[in-house]
Order: sequence, then structure tokens, then C-alpha cells
Amino acid sequence: MRTSRWNPDELVRSVSALVGRNSVENSSADPKSLLPDPLMEEHSLDLSVDKLVRRDPVKLIAALLNLTAEKPLWYHYFLDFCANQCYVHAYEGKWRLLHKLARLQSITLMLLEVQERMSPEDFFGNIFKEMQQYKRRPSVRFILQKKGKVVQPQRRRGYNDHGSMRQPHEIHSDWKQSGPNPERPDYRIEYSEKRAILNFLYG
Repeated sequence: MRTSRWNPDELVRSVSALVGRNSVENSSADPKSLLPDPLMEEHSLDLSVDKLVRRDPVKLIAALLNLTAEKPLWYHYFLDFCANQCYVHAYEGKWRLLHKLARLQSITLMLLEVQERMSPEDFFGNIFKEMQQYKRRPSVRFILQKKGKVVQPQRRRGYNDHGSMRQPHEIHSDWKQSGPNPERPDYRIEYSEKRAILNFLYG
């Protein structure tokens, strides 16, 4: 429910002053095209999210707001990451807010949603502080990593389990979950559908 304590002008002014600067990464070029072909054969581009940020929805919301304003080329990879984290945490608490914001993909719509779901004290006391921290030290990056050496399977004779098989008294249940859990919502398909459309349009 919207609270009358919000000052929308102050919210927009504060966020614009923080994220209004253009990002160096916001380029129209394909990141792979900026690298020599031999280098790309030995390296891969991977999304890197700090460990402390992965488990904290507040930090992820702050990163999402910053990245939505910048819109780097790898933005949709981060949206996929947020979708998976929200699913893992069953869309509870701030994870549900993160899910709602990630679906919008617009900083203007996100700020409207923030005013609906949060108090000014909650936003400026937590989210905005994390946004400032993110600007000083980005916790989400798309980095170039050297590909590891391919490990070939080794052929062995005989058994190699070294007693790893569980004893009968150690097996408490033979039931295994197969397929999706009907009691657990999964909204990740929305992100994969958007990704499929983007891949089809821009290949």
C-alpha cells in the first residue's frame, strides 16, 4: 500500500544523482567482438556475483537498480541469476520484491514499485545505502576467465568406490522427488521466454 510519507521527487532526484551517469560498459558493441579470436578460444566471459551478495536480497535489489540504469550488455544474464535466487528462496520476504522488480526492467517502473512496497526509511536506510556501496565497489561483474584444462576420463579396472556405498541401516528413505514440485511456484520461465525472444531478434 502506498504511504503518504513518500516524496516521489526526492526519490527520483536521489536515485538519478547516483545512477544517472552513463556506464562505460553501456556500449552497442558485442563484448566478444572487442577481443581477439585466439583470446576468446582460451577464455570465457562469466557472470561473477560476490558471495555475500548472492544470499542477500537487499544487496541484489541495490545491484539490480544500478544495473537497470546502466543496462550493460550482460544485463539479462543478471536477471536470470536473480530469477534463480528468488526461486531457491521461494519468493519469501524481500525475495518476492526482487522478483517483481526484475520483471519490470525499467528504472522508472521499479521506483514506482518501490514506493508501493517499501517505506522511505526502509529504502533510504537499506537499499539506497547498498546502491551507494555498489557504486564504490561493484559486486556484480562480467569477467574474462581462462578456460580450465579439459579433464579426460580415466579408464580403470575393477571397482574404485573404496567403501563409499551406504550400508542398509544408513538408508532412511527410498523416496525421491522427480519433476517440478507442484507446491513450489516457479516463475523463471518468464525470463527464459524473454531471453529466447531476444536471441531470435538479435541472434
